[in-house]
This record gives sequence, C-alpha cells and structure tokens, in this order.
Amino acid sequence: MKSRTLFIAIILITFGGILAADELGFWKTQSSKVPTVIEEGVSEGLPNPEDIKGSYTFLDIEKAFGIESATLARAFNFETDNPDIIKAMDVKTKYSYLGDDVELGTGSVKMFVSIYTGVSYTSIENLPSTAVTVLKEHGKWNDILEKELSNYIIDVD
Repeated sequence: MKSRTLFIAIILITFGGILAADELGFWKTQSSKVPTVIEEGVSEGLPNPEDIKGSYTFLDIEKAFGIESATLARAFNFETDNPDIIKAMDVKTKYSYLGDDVELGTGSVKMFVSIYTGVSYTSIENLPSTAVTVLKEHGKWNDILEKELSNYIIDVD
C-alpha cells in the first residue's frame, strides 16, 4: 500500500509542478526568438547579435534588429521569393561546398548583423563576398573593416 501511495504522490508532485510552472509562466517549450539586450557600454539597450541562434529565421532577425529579411537573403546569396523563412543555420548548408576548412554559418550571420547595426561582436567570422557588397551598398563598410577583415572575406560570386 505504501508504494502505491508513494507512486501517486510522485505523479501528483511532478504534474502538479509542471501545471503550476505553466500557470506562472515559467514552463516554456518554445524559444521566444528574442535576443538578449546589451546591459552596458555604448550599445546598451540594443539587442545582442551574439544571441542569434541557428534556428532564428531571417524574419526573426528582421524583427529584432531591423534588417530586412530580403537584405539578409541578398547578403548570403539566397535567391527566393520568401526570405522570411530562411534560417541562420541554412547559411552553413548553403556554403557546405566550400569544405571543412572554410566556415560560413550562423557566426557569419551574427557578424553581418553586428557590422550592419554597429553593435560590437567579440569574435571574427568569415563573411561571404556578397555580404560585404551589401554592407558597402548600405554604407556600413569602411576602410578599417576592409583592412581588419580582408582575410575573412570568402569569394562566393
């Protein structure tokens, strides 16, 4: 009899805890696709490009950072009528033909967003040449970036 009571108590506590957490808003099964906000420095109050995940769509990035999904699609050389559904992780798949020695992926999207928005990014990632072209067209590229990042620009034209 005691083991049955214990079993019922465990079930009630487990599911009761989940139900209570759900009611209080702590239980989430999906991410919100909202990047964290930078809390200090010159970019204080702005969304953090380092928080972009591979599952973020270009529409998620547009909503968070104000860069149109069509601009992102052009930067990463996606030809589509619906750039909103492209995910940051799709960049890696698109450029997988470059081999294991050249990495273009979510980190490249983070760096592009960082340069485009002017929010600092702590690492240096490869950028496709198409992204540099888009940054130049939008006045976001300068001689300093050219000098610092010339070894990280991958010709994909």
